[in-house]
Amino acid sequence: MNFDGFINEIKKNDWNIYGVEVYEDEKLTHEWGDTKDTPHIIFSCTKTFLSVAVGIAWDRGLFDLDKNIFEYIPEDVYKKYDPKIIDDLSKISIRRLLTMSVPGYPFRPEGDSYLDFIFSCPIEDPDKNEFYYCNICPTFVSVALTYAIGEDLYDFIDREIIKPLGIHVEKYFRMPEGYFYGASQMVMTLHDISKLGLLLYNKGVWNGKRIVSEEYVDMATSVQIENDRYGYGFYIWKYKDGFYISGKWGQHCLILRDEKLMVTYTGFVPEQAEDVENAMIKYILES
Repeated sequence: MNFDGFINEIKKNDWNIYGVEVYEDEKLTHEWGDTKDTPHIIFSCTKTFLSVAVGIAWDRGLFDLDKNIFEYIPEDVYKKYDPKIIDDLSKISIRRLLTMSVPGYPFRPEGDSYLDFIFSCPIEDPDKNEFYYCNICPTFVSVALTYAIGEDLYDFIDREIIKPLGIHVEKYFRMPEGYFYGASQMVMTLHDISKLGLLLYNKGVWNGKRIVSEEYVDMATSVQIENDRYGYGFYIWKYKDGFYISGKWGQHCLILRDEKLMVTYTGFVPEQAEDVENAMIKYILES
C-alpha cells in the first residue's frame, strides 16, 4: 500500500477530496484530511442505509423481498393512478427494486408530489429483468417499507442503525409527502460512512451486537444482477471479491474482507470521480 502516493495524487491534481480513511483488519491505520469534523452530503450512500433497514425488516418477517410493493402500500395511496401502470408494477418484486432491474424509469422523482411522479411512470416491460440505475426504485421501496414496519422509516433507521453505530446525521431528506427519501441526500461525516462499512465488513455485527442478519448481508453484498462493472447487490456495488458503498461525485467506501482492508474517502469531484477511484486502486490496492 502506498497511502502517501494516493494523498500526493489528490494534492497534485487539486481534487476536492475532503478526507480518506484506511482500515486494516478493522483498525484505522491511515487517515488524512477532514474525516470526523465536517458533515457532507453522501448522495447515494443513503441507499445502503435503506438496504440495511430492508434487511432488518426482512429478518423480522415484516418485509418479503419476493412480494410486490402493493402487498404493503394501502390501496388508498395508489388507487387514483393509471391501472395499467399499477398492474405492470405489481409484477415486479421488491427484490428487483433492490437490484435496480426495472429499465426505463427517469433517473429521479420530481415535482410537488413524488407519489404522483413515480406512480405515473410507465414501465417499458415489466418482465425485462435488466440493470438500470435510478432513484425511482429506492423511492418505491422507501414508501413500501414505511407501511411494512408500521412507523416512520427514518425513525426506524435512527433507532435500529444510526444510534447503535454512533452515527451523527446532520440532515436527511423527506419526500414532499413526508416519507423518508431513501435514495439520496443524507449528510454525515466520512467517519460515519466508515461505521456503516464496518458493519457490513462484520456481516451485520457492530461491537458484538447483531444489527442485521449475516444471511441478508451476504445477499446484499453479492452479485444479484450483472451490469457493466462487477455486478450489483441490494443498493451495494460489487468490486471483484469485495463490494462498495457509493455516492455520486466522490463518496466511496470499499470493503475487501479477504484482504482485511477497507478504504473510505469523500469529496465533491463531479468531473474527476473516476480518476480519484482509479488512483485509489493504483496506490492503495495495487501498490
